[in-house]
Amino acid sequence: MTPASRAASASALLTAAALAALTGPGAVAAQAATPTRSTTLSFSLSYSSAAGFYLRASGTASGPVGRTVYFQRWTGTTWTTIASGRTDRYHRYQLNTVSTLAGRFSVHVYVPVSGAYKSRISASAVATTHRNATTANLAVPAGVTWGGTASLAFTGTTTEARRTVYLQKYSGGKWLNVTSRVVNSAAVAGSSTRRLATVFSFAAPAWGGTSLRAVLPATALSYGATSTGHSVTVRLAAPKVLTGEAFDTCTAPSATTMSAMKSAGWKAVGVYIGKAASSPTANDGNRNCRQPNLTKDWVASVAAAGTGIIPIYIGAQAPDSKTDIEKIPTDPTQAAALGTTEGLNAVSSAAALGIRAGSPIYLDMENWEGTSASSTDAVLAYTRAWVLAVHQHGYWAGFYGSSTYSAVSNQGLYEVVTATGPNLPDIWWYAQNDGQDVTTNLSFLPASWPAHRIAHQYALNAGDATLGATLDKDAWDAPVAVVG
Repeated sequence: MTPASRAASASALLTAAALAALTGPGAVAAQAATPTRSTTLSFSLSYSSAAGFYLRASGTASGPVGRTVYFQRWTGTTWTTIASGRTDRYHRYQLNTVSTLAGRFSVHVYVPVSGAYKSRISASAVATTHRNATTANLAVPAGVTWGGTASLAFTGTTTEARRTVYLQKYSGGKWLNVTSRVVNSAAVAGSSTRRLATVFSFAAPAWGGTSLRAVLPATALSYGATSTGHSVTVRLAAPKVLTGEAFDTCTAPSATTMSAMKSAGWKAVGVYIGKAASSPTANDGNRNCRQPNLTKDWVASVAAAGTGIIPIYIGAQAPDSKTDIEKIPTDPTQAAALGTTEGLNAVSSAAALGIRAGSPIYLDMENWEGTSASSTDAVLAYTRAWVLAVHQHGYWAGFYGSSTYSAVSNQGLYEVVTATGPNLPDIWWYAQNDGQDVTTNLSFLPASWPAHRIAHQYALNAGDATLGATLDKDAWDAPVAVVG
């Protein structure tokens, strides 16, 4: 086989560092005296078929003891020495090197002139090595709390001392790298397989499900490996639940009045923290008022005194609502866009008052019979988008329905509370002016509705001597704000 023909089947064998250490001359200059004796040479190749292990040339070479022998591979342009040694007193040699790449390549043994003995080159042998097996596994918790982190345990196997591991998430129809880590492997006694292990800390993304996986890219030594994709659900922080008597009124009372209301036995107060952009600024009878007392300091002092705060946001209303507040467009796409905008407005309003993520925000949907299918569809599209925006910032989503409530008199609200699918309210606050101080008289509520997620506004516009104005009375068994 000529060097040119050998080049067609040869491939790189050693790393640059290893070649630098082992490279020797392809031939040595003949001695001054013309050699007269032939050299006999035997050559045997043994090797691991897995990349990264060994190549071994062994055999005999006639001539003087300690004769130099070169183990060489064809690089495509020249023969390069990858190991060298000398014969022993029995004329034997054994030359070892490491196979660092996978592929097919040609090797031979070369013995230069030594004294009266001529040089000799063995016939070429072909070695084929393959990438090594690799595995990757990622253990992912089923859920992670919004704003927190999840510990993701990676384990795998390799034959290399170090591997780079990538953590990826699925987004926009493709897998994207989140972070990477170089991991040192641990040797396993009696085995060429080595263990990999590390832990990734993953910050909880926005609300919803995220798929994660771990990837080991292929190297010259080893195949790549990809773990199974795992879904992670981002859940909201456990809410602060209050059970007892609550009230809501148009304008937040002064701190002095709030202290008196607490002494009178009221445990929580409903506070209108924000409104749709085009809603009136004065009291229009629909709980949309100026708020001279409502500041971050007021919220902090009321909460510190032990009174629960119920954040209320009066957004756009149903297309067929009887209010003069901004109406939700009947086009579902436009309704959803408005819901997103007003959900973000509700979040910023809450945050500005020191009401933290983990708190509920209650969307106020006022007088609406909901007998029109197009109106109901618009409210559902708006509500889903509003809820998603609130969830994405770590807040619970409540829904208030103002009506003499029944499935007959307000079909729209019934459809909202019993709808299925993603991005629906977590808490139901219903207005039924029946004077019953209970939260258990909503017969159509789904049986799976979670405990401590319901409130009942049972008395509307009732006079109160302590407050000095009218208030709405609520039987409360639901979340209230987390402040601070």
